[in-house]
Amino acid sequence: MTTESNPYRVLGLTVEASPAQIARAYRRLLHAHHPDTRTTQPATDPVADEELQRILAAYALLRDPARRAAYDRAAAEDPGPAPDRSPAQAPRPPASGPRRVRVVVRRGTPRPAIAFSLRIGPLRRHR
Repeated sequence: MTTESNPYRVLGLTVEASPAQIARAYRRLLHAHHPDTRTTQPATDPVADEELQRILAAYALLRDPARRAAYDRAAAEDPGPAPDRSPAQAPRPPASGPRRVRVVVRRGTPRPAIAFSLRIGPLRRHR
């Protein structure tokens, strides 16, 4: 059992996690801790139910971009322990100067638009 209040740690993520990574971690943990699917504890285990409530609360906070941004701002102002940030995913300083952007140009004849002709008429009963 974890008594973690940091939603990133509850879901096992870093601060830079994308919305897709948040949803994937939530679904994985929900499947593991849901009373209908968990195999390690009985379905009425109060400790497992508390863990499930923490997972639901963490996902509810992180899935909404406005609430997540407010939490991140409050966590940045709080002098307490910082959310997990792995060294490989440390924030990079903003790059100055020109940046290279890959642009793909497809040349050739454009494909014709597909036109469907669908006619719906009166219904007939066949005997």
